[in-house]
Amino acid sequence: MRFKLILLTLICFALNNGKTATAIPWKVIERIPKCRIDALADLGHGVLLIGTRDTNPALCFKSTDYGLTWKRLASLESTEKRVGITCIQSGANGLCYALNESSEFFRSVDYGATWQRITKLSIGLNTEGHALAYGLCLTNRGTLLVSDANSTGGLIYRSTDHGLTFYKLKSFTSNGLYRFTLLKKSVIVNGWEGNVYCSKDDGITWNKLAAVEQSPLYATETVGGNRYLQGTQGGNVYIGNARTKSIKLLAKPGGAADDFAYVGYKTIIYSTYTESQHIFISHDLGRSWNDEGKVPTGDNSDWLDHLIRIEKKDSSVVIGGTNKGFIVRASYFKKDLSRKEPLALEKK
Repeated sequence: MRFKLILLTLICFALNNGKTATAIPWKVIERIPKCRIDALADLGHGVLLIGTRDTNPALCFKSTDYGLTWKRLASLESTEKRVGITCIQSGANGLCYALNESSEFFRSVDYGATWQRITKLSIGLNTEGHALAYGLCLTNRGTLLVSDANSTGGLIYRSTDHGLTFYKLKSFTSNGLYRFTLLKKSVIVNGWEGNVYCSKDDGITWNKLAAVEQSPLYATETVGGNRYLQGTQGGNVYIGNARTKSIKLLAKPGGAADDFAYVGYKTIIYSTYTESQHIFISHDLGRSWNDEGKVPTGDNSDWLDHLIRIEKKDSSVVIGGTNKGFIVRASYFKKDLSRKEPLALEKK
């Protein structure tokens, strides 16, 4: 199986849109059949977790070597119909949290080996068929925040006791909320309304930070300090600043924005889920983009659904999950990123 995956990666590298080399040195690591991977978390010291959705949902897998190998763990036992995992969040010392499509909240104290269902947070409804909850965040002060995608107004739930109890904040939107992003001195959340909201008091109060577009917002990423990138369903990429409350259009690389990963040194990887469903890379903080083609899984209908960056001493590792259940990995030497030279693959 591993030989076939390595061979598949090499073939796709060579054939991907006629290119013989790309700036993103992807490796296909593993495939989980009949699923979608939309939840990834870095637990520290090389430990990673992923969770699955779609026809093979609620499965958890763990890596202890920065994503090179994976082992299946216990599934999340749900009482609802929609049980796919939409988000996993790391705590500390083995504590981690998970959220599913029905807004059920789970807790683990042993790095994901076993899970306890704590509660179902939302009684709302997403009328467009989306999951009821996607956003799960641990703030710099240790507070847990969960958002829901209720179509008549997304809600935020806040916990200060490691997820044992939550209280619900008053709604401040007219549509569902999506995911959170931590900035230097604040936390932001986006969603279907086309706005970005910001809290500067650990998630207690929220104010509109930017009216971006009249289309759903999914992809958001911090790029240092108070700055963040925001992608739109219309395919546009903006850069915002939570301190100055500014927002500026940078580019339109391709189709609808799905996710970003900031690799460091002004380098960003960007995935799209409509039109060509290509991946793009920028080396100037999003001002210009290179088209890197499809995610190299060998399935032309596949796309990169979610990705995260893991920082090592001398390198940055990017782990991605695809819509067809593949785990992909790319790694870079920091010295090559800082010198803006062609990016070298990290040595094993």
